[in-house]
Amino acid sequence: MIVPVVMILSFRHRFVFIRPRKVAGTSVEMALSTLCGDDDIVPAMIAVDERQRQSIGGFSGNYSANRDFERLYAQAVTTATPEQLGSLRAPPSRYAPHMAIEDIRAACGRPLDGFRITGIARNPYARVISFLHMLDHFDGYLQGEAMASVTGDLRTAFD
Repeated sequence: MIVPVVMILSFRHRFVFIRPRKVAGTSVEMALSTLCGDDDIVPAMIAVDERQRQSIGGFSGNYSANRDFERLYAQAVTTATPEQLGSLRAPPSRYAPHMAIEDIRAACGRPLDGFRITGIARNPYARVISFLHMLDHFDGYLQGEAMASVTGDLRTAFD
């Protein structure tokens, strides 16, 4: 069974965005973050994804105990070279990228009554292929390289 997880909590639009792992949720989260306001909870992504989110005007914030650390991380992501992106670490967060709804309710400390639950799903085979791509190329991806494998490589990884 796939357990839903929270990625964005929007008080501005009264929705909770949930997703399981490997469903192309990073792309959806980036798009949704452009709709978020200063009060919404949008946890930081890994630096390479955070840079992409910044380039489309997406918001990230209210996830750590220290807003100054959040701003410093955003600045570091903006100014880092591609080779430096992989070594940047987001500030400690009260929220995790794949956090259960019950846990985010507790961390948030605000009622979520009347919020719409928004989520996505993906073909199970596509999820496996995405996971294999990630296993094969994640280190390079952290520094801005493409996350793609040769078909033969995927067959070997799958086996």
